[in-house]
Amino acid sequence: MINRLYTRDFAILKELELEFRSGFTIITGETGAGKSILLQALSLALGAKGNKNMVKSGKTRTVVEVDVDGKSYRRILTDKGRIKSYIEDEPVKEIEFKTRTVHLADFHGQHEQQLIMNRDKHIDYLDRYCDLAEKAKKVADIFHSLLSTKNRLKIALETQESNKDRKELLEFQLREIDGVNPKDEEDIQLTNDFKILNHIDELVESIEKITQDFTESDHSIYNRLSAIVKELNKLGSYDKNLKNYLEGLNNVITTIQDTSISLSGYSNSLNPDKENLNNIEIRLQDIESLKRKYGGSLEAVKVYQNDMKHELENLINLETNTETLRDQIDDLEKQFQNLSDNLHEVRIVQAEKLSKQIEQEMHKLNMTSANFEIRINQRDEEESFIYFNDKPVKINPNGYDWVEFYLSANPGEQLKPLTGIASGGEISRIMLAIKTVFQKNDPVETLIFDEIDSGISGTTAGMVAESLVKISRNRQVICITHLPQIASKANHHIHIDKTIMDSDTFITVQYLNQNERIDVINNLFSISALSDGDYQSLNLITKTAHG
Repeated sequence: MINRLYTRDFAILKELELEFRSGFTIITGETGAGKSILLQALSLALGAKGNKNMVKSGKTRTVVEVDVDGKSYRRILTDKGRIKSYIEDEPVKEIEFKTRTVHLADFHGQHEQQLIMNRDKHIDYLDRYCDLAEKAKKVADIFHSLLSTKNRLKIALETQESNKDRKELLEFQLREIDGVNPKDEEDIQLTNDFKILNHIDELVESIEKITQDFTESDHSIYNRLSAIVKELNKLGSYDKNLKNYLEGLNNVITTIQDTSISLSGYSNSLNPDKENLNNIEIRLQDIESLKRKYGGSLEAVKVYQNDMKHELENLINLETNTETLRDQIDDLEKQFQNLSDNLHEVRIVQAEKLSKQIEQEMHKLNMTSANFEIRINQRDEEESFIYFNDKPVKINPNGYDWVEFYLSANPGEQLKPLTGIASGGEISRIMLAIKTVFQKNDPVETLIFDEIDSGISGTTAGMVAESLVKISRNRQVICITHLPQIASKANHHIHIDKTIMDSDTFITVQYLNQNERIDVINNLFSISALSDGDYQSLNLITKTAHG
């Protein structure tokens, strides 16, 4: 139950602290006095969307706070439209705040009357009565997941199709590189081998000449140095210092011998294989072709090869992903079918019960001949994956059911869609009938009504008043009204006055005593411009107000 409301700089309210009482409380006041503003402040404090225009002109922010069952809920709204929320002075995120306040009060106003005139919202009323909120949310989540997954599959298939040529090119290029399969620096080695084989005759001939000059000929370097060593040895017998040169010369002779032997070995190892030369030339041409196409060097070819492998892997994964997406879609479709079937079965049973209960409450609100019916239909759609009675049907976030309220307000009239025939007064009573039915199973302790008396008067107003009294026996009811029949039935009466002084607006909000109530109710009675016959009820109304 709402115990207290506090506001500062909200709309035209400078500052207000108002206690609320249990039972049935009505709020009266002239048009524009600020009655609806009071409910707007309550609504904002309990999680409604904020609007920067709610901040009093010239102020930077507004504060609204309610006490519900001893717990404080406060919101601060700036003139920039930013909002902060607190529970027991602890800051909380908006989504958490709204989750924790959604069941504290039920607001009925012009907005909800507009909702009932939107047939797409009728299924929400039925599901609320059926206690299907959790299942309805699940089927809605599956519905949106299906749309998302099918869209992802469509994009994947389109990408796959557009990349078909690219995939074929990558596969061709990788086959080409893998076919050659070049090794690191193979081109350098092959180029060296090619030069050797291509000049093998020159190499053999030149090396033979060198070895001849080194060691083989009579006048070879080896023989000439050997003669010099022999001569120095001889001279060394005359001067021992000359023998110091022998070590260096002997080293040179040894080096010449080793080099000559190595060169001979190298020359003997050369194989003038023309076929091998041809193979090397072909291999080099293949490698050079890869280098020209894929980067200019074997290192670049390797990098390009790895990049192509990754790209091709992604394209192949895309194909695999499409299969995964198809499997996900199949699974979601099965879940959607099963949940939709389950929801339909519950709705069919409960729709008849809810129709009867709403109809009974409407009869109590002076719609004695009214017939009310909730119809559940399906719409055919040939391409649908969901079936009802073995026929493909159109789906929506609520399953495959399309719910609509039908009404016959007068005897002899056929049932017709509510949205096309109901008057303002009938809408108010239908909404009150729905509220009356729902409050029996609704955990909400506080019901707040604005415009519930729209389009009604006389006897009907009295019946609406009795219905509100009935609800207030188990719930806190707060109601803005212009009708004396309703005002006179309340347990508590709040009246709002607005005065303007020196270009400033002042709002007075107060509970009325019994005498003050009589004056306000009499004034309401006069304003309502009732017929002469209705004046006979004035005494009854004022007596009721006296309590």
